[in-house]
This record gives sequence, structure tokens and C-alpha cells, in this order.
Amino acid sequence: LKKSSHSGRMVTPRARMVLAAALVLGLLVLGIAHHMLTDAAPEMRKDHNEWRSAPWLVVWLTHAQTDVRWVRHDILSAISTQISEVGPTAACLPYDSCVAPRVVYVLDHLASSKAAVIRALLQRMQRLGHVAAIVQVADAQCRQPTDFYPQAAIVLRSSWCDGVSSQRNVVTLLSGARADWNSSHALRPVGDRDCAWSFFDAQASDVPAAARAAMMSSLTRAAKGCVNSHNSLTAGTSKSKARKLYEDTLCSSVFAPIPHGSGWDTPRIVEAIECGAIPIIEDSAVLAKYLPGFSDVVITVNPEWTTDVAGNSLGEILLGLLIDADAAEKRRQSVLGWYIGYRAGLRKRIQTSVLNDEEEPDIVDANHVAPRLEPDGAVTSLSAHSAGKTDSDVDLAVLVIFAKGASRLRRLLDNALTTLSVPLFLFYSEPSAADATAVLAKLPSAQRERVVAVAVPKSMLAFKSHRRFLLRAWLWERVRARQVLHMGMDAAICAGSNRSVLDFTSWDYIGAPWTPQQNVCKVVEHCVGDVGLSIMNVTTMRQVAAAYDDAFVDSMADQGCIDCWMSMEFQTGAIRANVAPIDVARLFSVESIYDGTYTPFGTHKAARKLEGWQLDLLLEHCPEAKAVS
Repeated sequence: LKKSSHSGRMVTPRARMVLAAALVLGLLVLGIAHHMLTDAAPEMRKDHNEWRSAPWLVVWLTHAQTDVRWVRHDILSAISTQISEVGPTAACLPYDSCVAPRVVYVLDHLASSKAAVIRALLQRMQRLGHVAAIVQVADAQCRQPTDFYPQAAIVLRSSWCDGVSSQRNVVTLLSGARADWNSSHALRPVGDRDCAWSFFDAQASDVPAAARAAMMSSLTRAAKGCVNSHNSLTAGTSKSKARKLYEDTLCSSVFAPIPHGSGWDTPRIVEAIECGAIPIIEDSAVLAKYLPGFSDVVITVNPEWTTDVAGNSLGEILLGLLIDADAAEKRRQSVLGWYIGYRAGLRKRIQTSVLNDEEEPDIVDANHVAPRLEPDGAVTSLSAHSAGKTDSDVDLAVLVIFAKGASRLRRLLDNALTTLSVPLFLFYSEPSAADATAVLAKLPSAQRERVVAVAVPKSMLAFKSHRRFLLRAWLWERVRARQVLHMGMDAAICAGSNRSVLDFTSWDYIGAPWTPQQNVCKVVEHCVGDVGLSIMNVTTMRQVAAAYDDAFVDSMADQGCIDCWMSMEFQTGAIRANVAPIDVARLFSVESIYDGTYTPFGTHKAARKLEGWQLDLLLEHCPEAKAVS
């Protein structure tokens, strides 16, 4: 400060004071910035409950529009329904525009400048205590930088890379359908499909033409395919028409040959499964690393496409399945069941990684042992009713879930407690406690002592949401029985039936059969059954509730037929159960199928589903149905 390095002139005292003040000010600014980025970081974190309810920010650092549907359909839907998006190809300058308490960064081909951006973003997220997830697409050649993966809570990749995909927080996924894929196709049974197989693809640049020719020759010897090249499909048609023709043809095919191209995975696998076609894939040690069990349900062939991995002729396999439609249908259902289980497991893995500090809903501790309200208001356990047996020894109980409508509850309890002599579990929402208490108080004491009343927190049970409550672990932890007869508010037991409830307890799941027009009937052997009046095995339901989280259950319920999904899960999914066949289920409950020649054990919503003459006959056989019509 005393002398200029160039002129040798002395610096004046005034200039020295200005420079000193500037230096002090600069140090002060740096200190404040350091405090904001380090010491103050915990103060910048949101309150825990606020953090948990904060929406996820999705930052699209990608041009890969073909993967948008896959990311949204398979990944973002598993993370949250509260999502805001930035991009695509977000610049993230300033960085704060891409920083939030919870962020998903979607990446494809990263230039060096973009890789530097994501490193800086992840460092800032980590410093602030925020949660970051990475979705990596378009990296089949394993050439993208991965050094920043450890800073993310979870990394979801669309292709396997040795040395990277084995990291603890890295999950390799089955590529999803393409952006313009229509997922609303009806699943046609094998016997109703027009094409033995179909294949559409341009020649992959890194796959020898002879390999594709060998595949086509082997398939053609077995059966004639509908379309045998990409060009013949699209020639002279617009892109949208060609796409629709591709989908319609694939969805009317029994088999879908899927050779590998630039990578082992391809969107066509998911598109074939969602169309109900049976995939034929080449034997791959790579797919087995991240799709366990997949090769067991599809047809896996050698590289020459002449035999399967066991040495059986591919032509004979295809011809055998085409001749035996039932065997082909079972094979197709096995593929669909694997896919449902895969998606459920994926959803659970994602939520475990990114939402690992989610809190369980508050519960009422006094209800932990499923109390029973006695006439004098005392609380005793269910074992008092079962003559000294433990709670788990109760073979059968009625299950009622109540959220609204005191008169309907009064009718249902009277019907159930009059016709049956087993305990009854009444789960009621806290807002309906007054109605439940009033109805119970008017029951005869002999009936009231068989009722176990359990209050359910409002957040877990509301009007019109009781079906999804059936798949909550909280519920099944409090049911002390081996099997339950679930009765919805529109259900009734027919007093004049010569069939006992015990005639149906050999099944893990039984409910009224559905009409063949239901989509579920196209993918399951037994098109059963409506859960409104149903018998369920408690152990099986506990397994289902433990395997699938609340978000998955909500997504199934939002599709409008949660019992359809249950039937599919029990017959084709990861958790198998003994589902009653239609000829037994129709005797158990009537909903939409009835010939008027017998008195069923019970009924549910029949007045809304039956034709007029059918309903008249049902009311003659089962007058109790009139009360719910």
C-alpha cells in the first residue's frame, strides 16, 4: 500500500484508507457468504413436516423426448403426485433455479459443461441437506460420467453398465414404452389374436444383417408372421398411422420376437407385455442381472434363434403353444404377472430410497389390540368371546368398514349378526364415532358383545375410500382372525340360503363373479370377484399389504377397480392365492350374473347391475337384497 509497483510514487493516506476499507468489506462479504452456505445450512432446511409435503421438482437436462413417457409413467408416478417441472434442457443458471428440498434430475448425453452443472447442483443439494434423485437415460454404451452418482439418494438407469450398476444406490430399470405409446389397449385372449407373431424394426447399425435374417427365417418356418419389416409397415403411410398400425398389430400378436440391437433392453419389451404378447428374447446374462425371473416367464432363445436355452426347437415351442391356446394363455398371464410384480417392486425400491424418513400415520394406542366395547363401556379382548382361545385362533370374523350413514350401518349389523354367530370387526372413521356408538348402543346385548369396534384416524379412512383401506397394513394388524367375511354397506346375506358361509372358507379369496366384458376377465383364469361381499384370507392380505405401499395402492384405486387388481395379483402376480372359480363364486354372491334358479349366500349392489327380470327373481329368493337396492 505504500508504493506503486509501476511508478514508484507514494500512495496517499486517503487512498490507503479507501483500499483498507474495501479489503475489510470484501472479507465481510465472503464471511457472510460462507456462513450462508455452511453454518446457516441447517437453518435453511424446512421443518420436517413441511419438507415431507414439499412437491418434487423435476429438472429435465435432456433432449431425449422418447423417454419422457417412461420417466413420468414408471418413475415419477412412484415418487409423488406433487411434481413441478423445469426444462427440458434446463440451463440451471443461476443454480438456485434447479435447487429445491426434493429434486429429480433427468440426464441423457452429458457434455462436459452440463456434467459440471450437475456436479455443482448435487454438491449444493448435499450441502443444504436436500434429497436428489438422478434418472439416467440414453447411455446404452456406458460412456456418460458417473462420478457424481454417490451424491444422489438413488440413481435410476435405463441400461446396465458393469462397475456402475452394481453400486448400492444405482438401480437399472426395464426401459419403458415410447412417448407416443397408447397404453389403453384391451388385452385380447390368445384365441382371439390374429397374428402368430409380428416384428417391426429397421436394421440396427451394429447388428449383422445375417443375424436378423436367421431370426426371421426361424420364425417363418414355425408360423407366418403378420409383418416382417419396418419398411413394409410404414411405406406410404403417415407417422401417426404407421404407429397405430404397429400398436394394433402387436396387440393382436401371440408372440413378439425382440432381438437385441444397440443394447439388450428396448422399449418393445414393455410394449409387448402391455399388449399381452409373449416376448421372445435372446439369452442374456445382462438382463438377468437386473430383471430377475424375467427369463423364466418369456421364451429365451440362443443367438441363432433355432432353440430355446434348454435346446428345444423354437419352431416346435411356438407351434405347440399356438395349438394349445390354454397353455399359451397361461404363459401370457405369467408374463403379465411378472410385470405387475416388477413394477410394484420398483415402486417400493424408489420410495424406500427417496422417502426413507416418511413417518407412519398416527394411531390410537388403545386400539392396538382391537378392543371390544362392552355394554357397560368396558374394554375386553376378543379372546373372551372365543372361549379361552387366543385371538389368532378365531377362524372367521365379519369385517365392516364404516365411514358414513348410520341407518345403513344399523341395517348391515342387524343382517350380519342375525344370520351369523361369529365375531364382527367394525372399523369406523373417527368423524363417524358418534354414529357408530349410537348404533352399537341399540343392539341387543348378546349381539353387541360380539362386536369389536376400532377407531381409524381420519387421515386413513374417509367416505368412498374404504376399498383402498382394505390394502393397508394398519387394518390387517388389528384383525384377529384367520379369515374374514368382508361386507360393504351395500351387501346383504340371504337368510333363506341353504348355503353356509363355511361352504366357502376353503378359498383364500372369493367374491361375486364379473361379466366377461370386464378387462380383468381377459387376463385371469377365474373372473372373480367383487370385494363388496367377499371372503379373504388374513395371512394373504397381510402379505399384500406389506408388499405394496400406500402410493401404489392409491394408484390402483384411482384406476377404478382395486378388486380387479387384487384378483390379478392372486392369480398371476407375485402373491398367489387360491381364488374360487366362477361356478362356486356365483353361488356365494350375486352382483351382475344371475339366472334366477337359486338363492345365493349373499349379494352386493345387485340392483345396480342386474336386468329388471333378474332383480325380480333375486328379490323373490333373497328379500334382504331389497334393503340395499
